[in-house]
Amino acid sequence: MSASSPTPYLLAIGSNILFGTASITFSRFARTHSATWVNQLKVTIALAGFLIAFFATEHFTRLSLMGHGALIGSGLFGLFMGDYFLFRSFATLGPSRTLVLYSFQPFLLGLYGYFFLAQSLNAAQFFAILCMILCIFSFIYERARETGRADLRSFGFAFTGICFDALGVMLSRQAYQE
Repeated sequence: MSASSPTPYLLAIGSNILFGTASITFSRFARTHSATWVNQLKVTIALAGFLIAFFATEHFTRLSLMGHGALIGSGLFGLFMGDYFLFRSFATLGPSRTLVLYSFQPFLLGLYGYFFLAQSLNAAQFFAILCMILCIFSFIYERARETGRADLRSFGFAFTGICFDALGVMLSRQAYQE
């Protein structure tokens, strides 16, 4: 691919559109059914997709016991528990606020990289983190003005989901480094 190719940008835009559409759909079903129902459906579809991919792949990479444990933990924490709390947040805060709060996840992954992978944090990254934190406080303030209360429980659902999802990413990274 050449440097002037629009393909990476089109793929990024396409994935954002699909992720946003899925979030709106998840929100609707989390409100009409429940976050548990949506999570069970998503996990079932993910398991079916995994089994199809597993049996269709010609090459299998053997992992250590620690690698398998990290991938199982990633699925448990990130896909199961993290998404459950995100679906609860989708149902109460809505998809737009939840997804903006979800962008706080790189901060958690940055901390992980800084403390455990010896990665650095430059001034621009620190400034971006500060802006994200200010955005979160403005959301809490805006929600309080809209509903008459801060609704910290719903924000707590979002942050719990984000933390579990970040833990899942960290465990996946650990498994793939092996």
